[in-house]
Amino acid sequence: MDLASVTDGDTIAVSVGGGMEPVRLVGVDARESGGPYQGIECFGPEGAQYLAWLLGRGGQVFIEKDLEERDRFGRLLRWVWLDRGDGEV
Repeated sequence: MDLASVTDGDTIAVSVGGGMEPVRLVGVDARESGGPYQGIECFGPEGAQYLAWLLGRGGQVFIEKDLEERDRFGRLLRWVWLDRGDGEV
């Protein structure tokens, strides 16, 4: 699994098995930063920028399955962990 991109403050795209999958981060609820179904909400773009900065600092990204496989939009529901090799995840 490789991080491909940040969609917004609570959604990323990962490459899995040669394909791309949207992943909704469990435990994170960020404002919308636009898209086909939502308009831009206050601080939505900032949330997406922060997540891109955080995940772009380097390290290994891990995803862990939640109780449900997908949300109503078809995104994988996953806990996302970032291990930067400094003893904290």
